[in-house]
Amino acid sequence: MRVGFPGGPRLEWYDRNPILTRLAYISGSVAPHAYTQRAIYTTPTGKKALVSHAFLQAIRDAAPTTASFVTVSLQLAGLRQMHLLGRPDVVGNEIHVDTGFQLLLLAGEAAAVYTEDNSTAGSLRYQETAAIHEFDA
Repeated sequence: MRVGFPGGPRLEWYDRNPILTRLAYISGSVAPHAYTQRAIYTTPTGKKALVSHAFLQAIRDAAPTTASFVTVSLQLAGLRQMHLLGRPDVVGNEIHVDTGFQLLLLAGEAAAVYTEDNSTAGSLRYQETAAIHEFDA
C-alpha cells in the first residue's frame, strides 16, 4: 500500500509501477545471412524504460567453408550501443559480451538486436538478451 497526500509531489518516474520485461533472441543453428534484425522492443505510450543489462553471444555449430566476420549487436533508440565482432571459425568457438548499464528509452523509442554472418556455409547459434524495466511516465 502506498501512502500519499492528495495534491502532493508526484513520485519519481522510476517509482511508478515498475515492470520487468526482456528483449530476447535465442536461436538454434542459423545459416550465414546478411545483417538481420532478430527482435525489437518499443517503449509504449505513457511509459519510460530503463535498459539495465545485456548479453550477446554467438557460438559456431558447423564449420564454414570460407570463414568471415560474425556481427552481433544491440541498438537503443537507433544508436548501436553494443557491437560484437569476431571470427569464431572452429566448431565450439564463441564470442560474447555481458554488460550492465543504465540507458533510458522514452515512449516510442526502441531496443533491437541484430545478427550477421558473412561466412560461406556453416552455422551459428545466437543468444541476445536485454533486461528492460518499464515505468509509468
